[in-house]
Amino acid sequence: MPYQSELVPPGLRAAIQPHIRPIDFARGGLFVEVQMIDPSPQTFHWPPLSDITTGTTAGSRATARSRIRPGRMVDLSWAVQLNLFKPSMDLIATSGTEGTAPGGSRGNRVSSVRGITEGTISIGGITQGSGPGALPKGDRIPLTVGTALMHVPAELVIFSPALQFWLALNFEGVQPAYESNDPILVEFFKTDYAASLLAQTIAPLLNQADVGLSPTVALAGSLTPNQLARLQLPALHVQDLLVQDDKGQVLTFCVSLGDDSGGVFNMVRSFLSGRDFAYYVSDKVFSAVLAGLWHANAIYTPIVGDVPVEMPIDSNSDETGTGKARVQVNLSDTLKESSIKASTNNTLGDPLRLVSEQTVQLLALWDPNGKQVTDLGDLAAPAVEPFVLSLQMFDQPVGTQPQLQPALQNLLVAQLLPMYVPLIEQFTIADIGGFTSSTLHALVVRWNLASPLDVIKAPITGVLSNS
Repeated sequence: MPYQSELVPPGLRAAIQPHIRPIDFARGGLFVEVQMIDPSPQTFHWPPLSDITTGTTAGSRATARSRIRPGRMVDLSWAVQLNLFKPSMDLIATSGTEGTAPGGSRGNRVSSVRGITEGTISIGGITQGSGPGALPKGDRIPLTVGTALMHVPAELVIFSPALQFWLALNFEGVQPAYESNDPILVEFFKTDYAASLLAQTIAPLLNQADVGLSPTVALAGSLTPNQLARLQLPALHVQDLLVQDDKGQVLTFCVSLGDDSGGVFNMVRSFLSGRDFAYYVSDKVFSAVLAGLWHANAIYTPIVGDVPVEMPIDSNSDETGTGKARVQVNLSDTLKESSIKASTNNTLGDPLRLVSEQTVQLLALWDPNGKQVTDLGDLAAPAVEPFVLSLQMFDQPVGTQPQLQPALQNLLVAQLLPMYVPLIEQFTIADIGGFTSSTLHALVVRWNLASPLDVIKAPITGVLSNS
């Protein structure tokens, strides 16, 4: 809002005065700006286990208003920063127009903590951002910092057709409580000027009813609802729980396909082991998902390559040498098996075994002397053979590993990425660890964020982006 000395309390006026220059009024004036930054969940208040619903199943991710139910509450803390804002000359030249932001709209859902920290504030009618991260250009002089506390309803939302779920916050009707240890801000909070500016700041947020607090967990990775429907998987069931470890509360999701959960909720314990994220998944889930991903990302273009073969040095000799064969391989679009097998090497973990079929055809052959064999005979007939991959998910075998064909490498990335990071949103991950167990028929993945605060630094004080 435009700075008017007669409307602000004496303490704030004294803090602003040293930063005022006569030229500021000629260049567009001075504005008092409020930013709400760094949202941080403080405490989760979950109902007793017997009272928790198993989540809301939704056919659309954009209809959360009718789905939020009381029970789960989250105490959310924001830093409230009061700035003196001096607009830049190019902002003044476009006064009254909308600001722009990179990226544009990303859908109908404000997604995860990143989503509730993106946006801009309307300042005195000069500009109003329409997208994430677009703040008016100019000089910002921080004056004082306080805190806004919110008690926000939460809900587990399940999007069964895509095997996705997330924890959503409903800000409709939530009123923040403002606090500060700085007498300047305490005095400011009591004025009508502050009430108007703060109401303007939080108004866009209070219209949001499906703001993702947790990332969107996507068990099936990039598979679409139509692709999943063809797999005819059992129904998705999700139960959200709060458990404790040495660092405090841990948000936990217990997931099953069909009614065979095979577990007792009150026996669930944290297995983060000091990491930010941990994921336990059994073959009952990943086998079906990997089959769908294999078909969705199938390689239909033949793979052609040269491979060394041991063969006689010529047709009249028993002596052998290394020749070269040019082969064409067509991979089947069906994954017949995905399972964790016991390792035969006690220095490595249990490998993930993927089994499909391949049609192999010899296209050309050269003997050890480099002479091409012109009559391939029956060797040129296509042969259908098993295609088997044994993959170490976490341990790196010693020695040089074979180079994969780019198409096969892309297929494996599409297959395995959802097993390592089963999330829609992207985060900067520092390291990934875990183990596979043929005894448990499961794998465990753990990882750390490069910096847990990297995704919550952008200020929001106006129009929230949709994602």
